[in-house]
Amino acid sequence: MAVVEAASLAHRLLPILLLLLLVATDDAAVFSIINNCSYTVWPAATPVGGGSELKSGDMWILNVPAGTTNGRIWGRTGCNFNSSGYGACETADCAGALSCSLSPKPPAALAEFSLGGPTDFFDLTMIDGFNLPMALLSAKEGPECSMVLRCEGNSESQCPDAFKVPTDNSKTHACRGNTDYEVVFCPPSDLKPMPATSTTPGDGASGRLQGPTRNTSEVHISTVKSSN
Repeated sequence: MAVVEAASLAHRLLPILLLLLLVATDDAAVFSIINNCSYTVWPAATPVGGGSELKSGDMWILNVPAGTTNGRIWGRTGCNFNSSGYGACETADCAGALSCSLSPKPPAALAEFSLGGPTDFFDLTMIDGFNLPMALLSAKEGPECSMVLRCEGNSESQCPDAFKVPTDNSKTHACRGNTDYEVVFCPPSDLKPMPATSTTPGDGASGRLQGPTRNTSEVHISTVKSSN
């Protein structure tokens, strides 16, 4: 009887163990996407990730393969989807899909990134307008890579770290290739830079949001394999 129960437990745990192994792969960057707003946000990510629903305090862990370029992450609000994953959002809708493959309908504040090789590049942009306060953080991998980029409103003073016009080349930042990152919606004022990249799955997200604003009771993990 004990042998049967042990075999059954091992069978149930196998998918979880395999998932954790995939999340821990060395050829990817981990994006921890956190909803610190008091309301539900539907984050979206292209070209990998698609989309998810995050209630207040939830986190989405997105494993992005090395070599991913022209990546974008944004938040959507006021969404309503049917059981097939189609519907509409009041802001930043992507053709009515929960899992986005298209760019958002403006206005939409965006985190942008290109990964892989010796260097990652990342930025915030409000060229397509502003719909939701957000911050983009990089892991502390050196003096040039310990960033907290913020965009909290539709003005220069509220959004000093974001691109405003396509010809502006001053807001792109660089880190060592395949650094880990965080995107935080409705970021608190005391948000701190991330610590150095961790090798423990999901550990790169712990410790930045403190106290009652931090709630990881719901963690959604998305793993996307490289096509190489």
